[in-house]
Amino acid sequence: MKRLPSILLGLLIFGCTETSETEVIYLTDKQNDTCNTCAFSLVDYYSINSLDTLPSTYTGTPANGSLNHAKILPPKGKNFFYFDSTSYLKDRAFTHSDIRDIVLNTYANLDVIYPGRIFSIMEASNKKGGKMDPHRTHQNGMSVDFMFPKLKNGVPYHHLDTLGFLHYLLDFDENGRYTKDTTISIDFETSTHHIYLLALEAEKLNYAIEKVLIYTEYKDELFRTTYGKKLKQKGIYFAQYLTPKINNLHDDHYHIDFKAK
Repeated sequence: MKRLPSILLGLLIFGCTETSETEVIYLTDKQNDTCNTCAFSLVDYYSINSLDTLPSTYTGTPANGSLNHAKILPPKGKNFFYFDSTSYLKDRAFTHSDIRDIVLNTYANLDVIYPGRIFSIMEASNKKGGKMDPHRTHQNGMSVDFMFPKLKNGVPYHHLDTLGFLHYLLDFDENGRYTKDTTISIDFETSTHHIYLLALEAEKLNYAIEKVLIYTEYKDELFRTTYGKKLKQKGIYFAQYLTPKINNLHDDHYHIDFKAK
């Protein structure tokens, strides 16, 4: 079993956590959109933190930077949700305004291509950027983590997506199969299609994908897919080496750093 970094354990113990798939994915009213032990509903929190309409600016790099006039990602949309209410209410879902637009425009495209499919955003940046443990990057609003979409017996499967921070504890083998139930696996085709669409939307706003971090053992599976081949043709850089600890933490999600052209 993976060892969860202490900062994540702290968020689990002292924060709010999702309790059911219904609460996380199908948020249809204020009651279901409220973290049980928090003062604000996620929608209220989003509204309060959406008042700044000035364009975002950033300094430095994803590994050493800051963020001004950050924009918070929505807690949910038609085909996506933010993975953990604790993280959301601790200001870890902010990003640069352009990156927010790239992410949301891509989800709109995915909704047309994969109607009824649900996706999940993981962590982004702090409200003012800077260090955000346990991440080594995510400092200037240019980094976003995305949960790998999954299949069960070849059919889209979302149940494991609603675990909140416990999702980091999930173990997948080098072929993307969930070790506790090998009928559940990473959907590499949809994952690479998502990354490809992010790259296209980034280009429209004069940005590019600077780097993708994934569990390095997945590369053969990824580049075997239709859109994995297209990502390779576009020259999208996938990190060649990660330390064992960092590598092991990226079997359930992919990390993307964007850059301005």
